[in-house]
Amino acid sequence: MKKGFRISALAALVMLLASCASMPMAGDAGRAPVAASERQPDAVKPELEAEEGDKGAVEAGSTPAAKPSNVLQEGTGQLINIDAASKLPRKPPEQGKASLNFADMPIADVVKMILGDLLGENYIISAGVSGTVTFSTARPVTPEQAFSILEMLLSWNNLALVYVDGQYSVVPSANAVRGNLTPRVGSAEQARGYEVRAVPLDYIAPTEMEKLLQPYAKEGAILKADNARSIIVVAGSRRELENYMATIDVFDVDWIKGMSIGLITLEQAEAKTLGPELEQIFGEQSQSPLAGMFRFIPIERLNAIMVITPQRRYLDEAERWIARLDQGGNQPGVRLYVYDVKNVKATDLADRLNDIFGSSGGESSRANTSSAAGGLAPGLQPVELSSSTGGSLNLRGPTGEKASEPKSSRSSGSSGNSGDSRPAAASGGGAVAVGGGGAGGDQGLAIVEGDDIRITAVEENNQLIIRATPAQYDAIRGAIRKLDSVPLQVHIEARLLDVSLINNLRFGVQWYFEQALPLLVPPDDGTGTGGGSSAAKAVVERMEYGVVNGTSNDFIFRGTSAGALVQMLQSEGDVKVLSAPSVMVLNNTEASINVGQQIPVVSSQFVGIGTGGSGSVGQSYVQFRDTGIILNVKPRVNPGGLVFMEIQAEQSTPGAASDAIGGNVPVDKKTIETEVAVQSGDTVLLGGLIQQNDSNSQSGFPGLMKIPVIGRLFGSSSRDNSRKELLVLITPTVIRGGGESARELTEEYKKRFQGLSPLIEDMEAAERARKELKESER
Repeated sequence: MKKGFRISALAALVMLLASCASMPMAGDAGRAPVAASERQPDAVKPELEAEEGDKGAVEAGSTPAAKPSNVLQEGTGQLINIDAASKLPRKPPEQGKASLNFADMPIADVVKMILGDLLGENYIISAGVSGTVTFSTARPVTPEQAFSILEMLLSWNNLALVYVDGQYSVVPSANAVRGNLTPRVGSAEQARGYEVRAVPLDYIAPTEMEKLLQPYAKEGAILKADNARSIIVVAGSRRELENYMATIDVFDVDWIKGMSIGLITLEQAEAKTLGPELEQIFGEQSQSPLAGMFRFIPIERLNAIMVITPQRRYLDEAERWIARLDQGGNQPGVRLYVYDVKNVKATDLADRLNDIFGSSGGESSRANTSSAAGGLAPGLQPVELSSSTGGSLNLRGPTGEKASEPKSSRSSGSSGNSGDSRPAAASGGGAVAVGGGGAGGDQGLAIVEGDDIRITAVEENNQLIIRATPAQYDAIRGAIRKLDSVPLQVHIEARLLDVSLINNLRFGVQWYFEQALPLLVPPDDGTGTGGGSSAAKAVVERMEYGVVNGTSNDFIFRGTSAGALVQMLQSEGDVKVLSAPSVMVLNNTEASINVGQQIPVVSSQFVGIGTGGSGSVGQSYVQFRDTGIILNVKPRVNPGGLVFMEIQAEQSTPGAASDAIGGNVPVDKKTIETEVAVQSGDTVLLGGLIQQNDSNSQSGFPGLMKIPVIGRLFGSSSRDNSRKELLVLITPTVIRGGGESARELTEEYKKRFQGLSPLIEDMEAAERARKELKESER
């Protein structure tokens, strides 16, 4: 009976202990169980992997994951080597046999007595060594003690004892290292006189060890703190080196293992805001006894605060206080957030976010709400989609009648605007209206049960105002961080050339490249037959080009080949640079360059009858038209560096006033409009616009040259059939990295202008010579 009772009691006790082991402690509520030394070091790995993954992987419609557990790593609290700091000084050696007694004795005599007579060592005393010493021992000392006493007495006079080539040298301390000593490693007990030791460090950076060692070292004792090699180099006597190395052993400990570190994730507050507040309360700015015991580092990428403290018990206190301060205000659910946009326009970013999260945005959203949802093909009717709490799907046509509906349930949600016929997306169990039309166009994303997202841009401050729940704002902020990046810029360098079609260019530039250019290539190149001028050959050898397509007048030149092209054309005929503009433009933004003049153009005229029928009254409306060189370029860069460009180039010249019609002079215009794709740094050549000028002129004696038959004897006639072609060379260069690349581009332009200095000086000298020649002819 008693045995059975004991077995039953033992079983009940085992079950009780098992249930106690499975129950969490009251103080650990809301925290994952962790070990005493480290609490869940891998708890944030999934979040880190998600952050480093696909930049576009921001899932707006999904339910946010639960708040990740805080990561707390409790340290040992030992930030110095206790064993090294607890070592007792060495026992004094046994009593020696020599007594020392010096009274104003010169240094040379002291060195002779100890180093020569007592120790029997060879020595040299450097020139200029002087001074006296007064010292006395109460009891006899050993030879080892006598050597240490000699080093101490020499240090009082700024002297050092250096062992070189089997003998000791007494030199000034400032000259002891250079040219005499090299760094060594090992124990200081092996030192013979003044030596240099390279001490490897295991945990602490040498520069930080230098700060710790500075109060305990003599001036000039620390020679080098090398972080790259993790060593600190010190110099001194044997006794000084022993002290330095013992101090290093005390402080060279695993700092991370000793410190307690926590990564505390925030739910409501922002890390960049809460971090400075914690520093004011607990940090060095608090001017309290706790100053210096905490370090708070905001981790904006994770919206978390990293806490570092040498005291383990302070880590739990910091976690509790952060939880108390992690409040987003008294308003439950939906909150208002303000985000400072750094790199792009807030209005553009708001449009993109509204596209991602389904909101049509606030008043500053420039996109047309009716067109934001996309158009339909002709003959198709829009259909409204809405989800119910029961999971049914309702389809409505433009008349509001249901196209299909499960009989088991009815839709309990609404589309937000009864007049909206565009699709709605399901989210959070209620119906969602994406960008309503008409009056509902500025209502944003309306989610049933109070979940309402609204994103509005403040153009004046380049900020976003976001109304959302904390969970929704986490998803929105993730998208913002991906989209708010430094935009690409494109430097566009253009040259408009007016080429006279003479000599080899008489049939046009395209014919020149296809027919005449191979004749100029050297025969050993394999693509030509030789011939042509040597200057043209030299230029052709530097060129690398290709045709955009087989039937156009467009060519692409690699790198600096475009400059070689201009030189070659100049060698073949007359080439004039009409304009050479250069402009920096944002990616996917149009740049416009206009060099010329505006001419008045009468667009309309009105003629009316005057008062009382006394004549007519006229009124003209005049507009101004741009003429000259007009260039519009819109670049678009793909991830591989290929630049797509929409190009519109125009050269227009006003005609003579005598040819005016209705008060408007004619305008001669040459226009190129195309789309091309080139690699960054390459040059595209657009041509084929040829203009021919046919004119006849006569000169001679007035009257006489018009006499029939013999009039030609008194005058002459000439005919001009000149032909010119307009060429457009455009070089796009993608600027990556923001301001640094822009500065490099500016420096390149400076070098170009500096290279023009000799040419400018030669031109000025030639102009002066020309003026002097004219004056001498007078």
